[in-house]
Amino acid sequence: MKICLFQEPEFVWSPTELGWMESSFFYGYAVSQIPAGVLAGKFAPNKLFCLGVLIASLLNITIAFALQFHPFTDVAVMIMQCMQGLALGVTYPAMHGVWRYWAPPLERSKLATTTFTGSYVGVMLGLPLGSSLVSYFSWSAPFYAFGCAGVLWSIIWCIVSAKSPSEHRYITEEERTYITEKIGKVATGNMTLTTLPWKTILLSLPVWAIVICNFCRSWTFFLLLNNQLMYMKDVLHMDIKKLTTLPWKTILLSLPVWAIVICNFCRSWTFFLLLNNQLMYMKDVLHMDIKKSGIISALPQFLMTVVVLGSGQMADWLRATGKMNTGPVRKMFNTLGFGGEAIFLGVLAFVQDPTLAVTCLVIAVTCGGMSIAGFNVNHFDIAPRYASILMGFSNGFGALAGMGGFITQHLTANLPWYATCRQEGGQKERVKSRR
Repeated sequence: MKICLFQEPEFVWSPTELGWMESSFFYGYAVSQIPAGVLAGKFAPNKLFCLGVLIASLLNITIAFALQFHPFTDVAVMIMQCMQGLALGVTYPAMHGVWRYWAPPLERSKLATTTFTGSYVGVMLGLPLGSSLVSYFSWSAPFYAFGCAGVLWSIIWCIVSAKSPSEHRYITEEERTYITEKIGKVATGNMTLTTLPWKTILLSLPVWAIVICNFCRSWTFFLLLNNQLMYMKDVLHMDIKKLTTLPWKTILLSLPVWAIVICNFCRSWTFFLLLNNQLMYMKDVLHMDIKKSGIISALPQFLMTVVVLGSGQMADWLRATGKMNTGPVRKMFNTLGFGGEAIFLGVLAFVQDPTLAVTCLVIAVTCGGMSIAGFNVNHFDIAPRYASILMGFSNGFGALAGMGGFITQHLTANLPWYATCRQEGGQKERVKSRR
């Protein structure tokens, strides 16, 4: 969105209007997380993943049209962004659902972290490519290009993927037997749907924050969920007795689960804040042009991709060779990731030299990649059968962090850039100390 602002003078939005448009994505993204985790446990997660990407890709193309609807541009974009959030909200829980059937226990770190690198590769390629498309074609070119790429990918994924090894058409019998035997029946057993913890939801401050910000959307969401048991019983003809088997009480009272939630929230806060603001930081503070800043912005994501892949491989090697147990491995990568990111974001707050500032930013983002081999695959360690649901639960809180940029913008509206960097670094240090 911000790339359009660099090149297209007709889009004159105030920082508040832009903040609302960008944060609207996360309203939908947060809402769909927990339902997506439950759906990924009941239905084929590979198809759910494909559907989410396909819908989001089509909406990306639609946003290009929505931006032309003056004077209601901001409203149209907010609606499209919220719908995109709903669609993409299913992808992380669904991918955890895919790995529930496909990832042997001692290979989960490298397989799951390889998947997570897709987000960073997308940013790494998207920033410079988007900048070039805007520069050489038009502001709408990135929306069409990325949307069409997503549609094409969805078609390919639908053809080559399968719910489980037993249903895949292209793998060898040896591969099928190996994966099935390693995973066993505990992680791949069928699950049933359940009701959501309404008492906890209605007493939750984050939930009420979403209600205030997006009242109409949340009204419909809660109305549907209030009646889902009756809908499942009367319309879908499900056995009502089988709708209460998921251990929600155990999940909600589990300290390891809440440790993952806290880590996910803090990691997402920094990731989305930097993703949404690093181009503006390079333009307004470092005075770089759009082409140069787009290329430099891709560098941290490239290095993070390498680190995420490497940390996943290293984590599984340490566990497979018996050099370290699973718990210490997760804690080590979490501490290195959060600690390194906190230190260099804190240093960035006091740096004046542009070269040194970019160096600190690159190292901070790169360090953050190590934490992915910690908390972001820990779901498989503590409850492999419910990994997709736990991912939806923790990533739902992570999605709330996507609104952090908008919140921080108001808290630091009259402060210099370094105040934001110090805030992010302090947050990481507190999380690291708790681990």
